[in-house]
Amino acid sequence: METKIRKPHRNHNKLLFRASDNIVRLEANINYTTFILNGGTQKVMSYTLKVYGTILPQSFVRVNRSCIVNTRFIADLNFDHKTVVLKDGTKIGISRRRLETVRQNMGAVA
Repeated sequence: METKIRKPHRNHNKLLFRASDNIVRLEANINYTTFILNGGTQKVMSYTLKVYGTILPQSFVRVNRSCIVNTRFIADLNFDHKTVVLKDGTKIGISRRRLETVRQNMGAVA
């Protein structure tokens, strides 16, 4: 199924401008997405994670069904315990089915 994207709102363009430097992670919230930014601020936007997964640069990787992480903000990656620890101390679990994709993306970025 193809995802159709409406004309982006100017708030989306502001958020996605220099996304690799500003966005730490994205979290799903039903049909909304919460952006957690570098300064700790949060913004809620009206598209789903799937839409943002196609728009964001390659430095972002989806680690489970409800979270996309910026690889530049990863402090520790533990494949044995299937967890990602971000620089702000947040621990996020990696789903079993996305483990290999995360491993490949981390190899491409590193």
